Amino acid sequence: MSGVRQVEFYQKKTHWMRFKAYLSIGLLTLSFCNLALAIEIHSAELSVVDAVLEGLRHSPQIQSAEARFEEKDWGRVGALSGFLPTISVSAQHFFSAKYQYLNTNFGGNPAQFPMVFPNTSLTLSAMLPLFDGFQNWNRYEAQRLQAQVAHEQLKWGKLLTSQEIRERFYQALAAQELQSVYRENLKTIQDHWNQVQLLKKGGSATHYDLLRVEVQKSEAESELLQSEDNFVLARQKLTLSMGLSEDDRALFGSLPEPDLHVLNQFKFEVAQQRADLQAERNSVEAAHSMRRADRSFWFPKVSLGGQYTVYGLLSYNSQSNSVQDPNQYHSAYNLGVFLSWNLFDGLSSVARSQQSFYQEVQAEKQLHQSQIKALYDFEFWRRRFRYSAALFLAKKTEVIKAQESVRLAQVGYQAGVRTNTEILDAELELFKARAGIVHAKLACVEALIHLELTVGQALPVKN
Repeated sequence: MSGVRQVEFYQKKTHWMRFKAYLSIGLLTLSFCNLALAIEIHSAELSVVDAVLEGLRHSPQIQSAEARFEEKDWGRVGALSGFLPTISVSAQHFFSAKYQYLNTNFGGNPAQFPMVFPNTSLTLSAMLPLFDGFQNWNRYEAQRLQAQVAHEQLKWGKLLTSQEIRERFYQALAAQELQSVYRENLKTIQDHWNQVQLLKKGGSATHYDLLRVEVQKSEAESELLQSEDNFVLARQKLTLSMGLSEDDRALFGSLPEPDLHVLNQFKFEVAQQRADLQAERNSVEAAHSMRRADRSFWFPKVSLGGQYTVYGLLSYNSQSNSVQDPNQYHSAYNLGVFLSWNLFDGLSSVARSQQSFYQEVQAEKQLHQSQIKALYDFEFWRRRFRYSAALFLAKKTEVIKAQESVRLAQVGYQAGVRTNTEILDAELELFKARAGIVHAKLACVEALIHLELTVGQALPVKN
């Protein structure tokens, strides 16, 4: 009996362990389902960081800039051909031939001989440039600088795209907040309109009071409609900046409040290291190198070259025309130094040299203009941010005062010393102050984004 009980005990213990295992698997599966649901819910929202990352990944402008950089980099590789030997192979085989005749005179006896040429030939040619007036070196330097220009333009394009996405994200977010403000404003006016109708029926309000509220109600409806249109258009602009055809995710986040201490992080000296300005400096140097390359036509060009040829001769009366006949093949070679000097080419080289000179002048003036504009932009957006931040603080104070005005109007209405119209006017001022805060926040964000562009550095972005 003790053995049977022991077996039953182990069987019950095994069933219990299986039940615990199945329960653990079920709880683990439920946890994974909740995690997947949370990820799906989170993916249904779009934050500013996600928008920037997706925009950098899908933006056609960034992809075009990357392709341009690859093109210029391969141009740099192609410019190395001026330093490397060129090797070529050529071959020919004639299936049929009619020879020319050479007239000769042997002691007054004229004779004709067929001019025999190779029936089959294989030629290996090689040429190594030795000196070209530093033309190849200057062209390589110009191509290398152009590749750096494309790289700096790619960096600047990424910064421009990310800042544009940030700006349009906050514009859409501000339009969404304004839409909520105007919707709440319309609801408040609608309540007042219903209340004035009741008061008019009771004889406590006049037809003028009703008409006044109806006018305000009509204005609130048009403002709400405009805010809805602004949000739709701002959302579409954001989608376009991200390089997407459509995106209906809800915006996640809020407009950041301005902080005047952030201005201490911006120095105009840093703006001189901007990627676009650095690209223009490299463009000036590249134009200078290209001008020196185009002026090298005055120098002679010296190269080392040679040829090695395997050829098969077909005699005049030979009946064989086979490529596989080894007896007909011979070899020849030559090795030497080659010099060429362009003395006159119809002034085309002179024209190219002058074109390169004026291209360098254009690049220098463009760089100078960009540096002047960078100073103006820095000062403009720094002052715009300070003004917008001061306006935001004023609007916050205005909201506090408007809230107090609404409270006093409601208390006075309950005491019988204020009218319903005065309450409505106080509430309208409150909604205007709230809308003003949204506009001030957006102005601060836009000024900060453009200020970051003027120095070429973006501050860390938070969701």
